Amino acid sequence: MMAQTAEVDKIGRFVALIPAAQAFGGAPGEIINGVILERYGLNEMLILTMLVFILGAIVFAYVDRKDLITARQ
Repeated sequence: MMAQTAEVDKIGRFVALIPAAQAFGGAPGEIINGVILERYGLNEMLILTMLVFILGAIVFAYVDRKDLITARQ
């Protein structure tokens, strides 16, 4: 994923957003995962984590796809 980011991201926009996204997700993510773990159990916490990861990958791929189309023209 990082190699694809470096190949497409010529101005450094995604590279600059990575620490911000990690900081933004780190604060509420731990709290939400902790609550889900305490109330519903380990399996539900893992499912939530996978769903959030997949959602992030879809958003990244969508934004990345728009940049790829622009770069080809």
